[in-house]
Amino acid sequence: MKTLSGWIFDLDGTLTKPTHDFDFIRECLKVPAGELILEYSQSLPIEESKPLLNKLSKMEQSVIKNTQIAEGANSLIKFLHTQSYEIGILTRNTKDNAIQTLIHIGLYKFFRPEFIIGRDEQKPKPSPEGISYLLSKWNKKLTNAVIIGDYRLDLEAGRNAGISTILIGQATDEDTEKLADYQFSNLSKLKSSLESQLLF
Repeated sequence: MKTLSGWIFDLDGTLTKPTHDFDFIRECLKVPAGELILEYSQSLPIEESKPLLNKLSKMEQSVIKNTQIAEGANSLIKFLHTQSYEIGILTRNTKDNAIQTLIHIGLYKFFRPEFIIGRDEQKPKPSPEGISYLLSKWNKKLTNAVIIGDYRLDLEAGRNAGISTILIGQATDEDTEKLADYQFSNLSKLKSSLESQLLF
C-alpha cells in the first residue's frame, strides 16, 4: 500500500467553496480571451504588470470575507494532522491572501506558515517548483506526496513534479480527468477512502 505522507492542497475551490468570479476579474483587468489571468498579467512590462497584479491581489482579497469552507475540509485536515502527515498549501493566490483565507475558514492553526506557498514565493502552478520546494523541506520522496485540487493547473503541477494527483469535483474536460490519479466528488469522500484504506 502506498503511503502518502506529504499532502499539498490547492486552496480556492478545494479547501474553500468556489468564490472567485474569474470572468469578472478577466473583464476588469482586460485580459484577452483564452489567456490565463495570472500569466497574462506577469507577461506584461513591469510598469504595466505591477499595477495589474496589485489590482488582482486586491480583488482576491475583497472576497475573503465571503469565503466558505468546502464540505469535508475541516474533518480531512484534522484527520491528516492527527496522522502526523505533512500538509501544505500551494496556491496561485498571494501568500498573505492565502493566510487570511485560512484564518477566515478556521484552518490556519493546522498549517505552518512556511508551508503556505503563494505566487509571490514560487513560480505558480502548473510549474512544479512549489511542490519541489515543499518536498525538499519535508524530506519526502515523490512517491510519498500528493497534490489535491479542483482545476487542471493543480493536476498539471503534480504531473510535472512527478507526484500523485487527486481531483476534487467534476473534471471540466477529458484531458483534465486524465491528469487525475484519483477523483472524488468532495473532501468528505476522500476522507472516507483514507479511513477505510481503500486507495492509500
